Amino acid sequence: PPPGGGGPPAGEKDTIDSELLRKYIFAGHVGEYMEVMEEDDEEGYKEMFAKYLEADVTSENMEETWQGVYDKIRESPAQVLTKKTKDQKRKSKKATKLSAPQRRDRVAQKIASHLAKLDA
Repeated sequence: PPPGGGGPPAGEKDTIDSELLRKYIFAGHVGEYMEVMEEDDEEGYKEMFAKYLEADVTSENMEETWQGVYDKIRESPAQVLTKKTKDQKRKSKKATKLSAPQRRDRVAQKIASHLAKLDA
């Protein structure tokens, strides 16, 4: 065990669950989630897995798909850089600060809106 007691309890060996490892390597956990989403929330499933569905990847053929990907990587392991189609610059999500008069005006608008709702 590593110093500081971060390892397994005394007497237990480090064992690797090969089935669990294989499931994660071949995205079995994603396939299981796909099945759950498909049953529970059809619209959310179609939105979340749109790229998978475009590529005809389903929870049933997930392992075969990833096996094909790994085979292609083994055939040509050199990294191939691709040209990006869209501008990849990140957009800032932080809103710009309002000045004091702008904040006061915003509060006044909110108050007026709230009073209008109460009158209606």
